[in-house]
Amino acid sequence: MGHVQSLLRQSRAMNRLWIHGRLAMEYYVADHTPQTRLSRLRRVVREWCVSEEFFPMAFAHEAGREDASEAVLEEVYKEWAGRNERAAGLAWARWLLEHGEGGRAMEVIGRTRGVDQEWMEIVNVVS
Repeated sequence: MGHVQSLLRQSRAMNRLWIHGRLAMEYYVADHTPQTRLSRLRRVVREWCVSEEFFPMAFAHEAGREDASEAVLEEVYKEWAGRNERAAGLAWARWLLEHGEGGRAMEVIGRTRGVDQEWMEIVNVVS
């Protein structure tokens, strides 16, 4: 994994933020335990200037895992929401709704502005 870390550092030094999303994903997905994925996610966000494209990829990857971790997904959501509140809120709320957490999903939607129409479409599909 040293190669990926080296490329990330070089990319950051050259101010090529667009590459970080894909490279960060290679580092993030390299481990299979939820606790380590959470730790790696926090490291990626804290130490590297990841582009916004990282967050939907990380969310989709985690949500698609057989052992998807709610803690990891919530952390991705929180970081992603700071960059794209609408997309992050809809993705997190949908996952919550699909996993029987409709009340929590509605709390997320309540904090996310301008998503009423998209949310209704999601509810219709999931229901």
